[in-house]
Amino acid sequence: MRILLDGKLLENFTAESVKEAIDVAANVTRDRGRMIVEVIVDGEKLNDEQIQDELAGSSPAEEVQFNSADGRKLVSSAFQDSIAALAEADNFQREAAELIQADRTPEAMEKLNHAILIWQSVQKAVMIGVEIAAVDPGDEKNLEDSITGAIERLNLQLTTIKDGLNSDDPIGISDALMYDMPEVVQEWRSLLHELCERVAVEVKDNVHRIEVSDN
Repeated sequence: MRILLDGKLLENFTAESVKEAIDVAANVTRDRGRMIVEVIVDGEKLNDEQIQDELAGSSPAEEVQFNSADGRKLVSSAFQDSIAALAEADNFQREAAELIQADRTPEAMEKLNHAILIWQSVQKAVMIGVEIAAVDPGDEKNLEDSITGAIERLNLQLTTIKDGLNSDDPIGISDALMYDMPEVVQEWRSLLHELCERVAVEVKDNVHRIEVSDN
């Protein structure tokens, strides 16, 4: 089986199945600080579902091509997207609070559900992004503590909202959404801006190392 990564043949690697080829490419790209963004098996581009099927099976192929991208740049983009998404979550939360005050609970719950989905996506982006970009959390700024604290405060407010729903306390829910959650949004926005700055430094340093090694 031929394994190509970004148009170049991986001559020193072998695989008996598409799954093994994916494992090989994943390890090589990880060592290079990159991520697989496209998988092409015998000329057919696989979607996410098809890739998961291949990972669970052992189907053969004549050639598997992989295209990759700089992992840190992808993470930086994800962080930027998360910052924009927080603005949407903030709007949904404020709208939900106003709808609750207007005794329009079903509409409020729809807005709230949208906000919660955004929060889940943002949390996932932060946790996975920090790992992929190899952001050092153990420096003097205590980034790890900042992330942990932000998650704890978010979960505390979400629990308060959940408790308000269970106890039928619309005033408590409205207050949490209108007055407490904006502070959580601001905390996460600041955290994401800091993460973006750190990833940008990592990208710059990585480019410098590549230029030095090329020389």
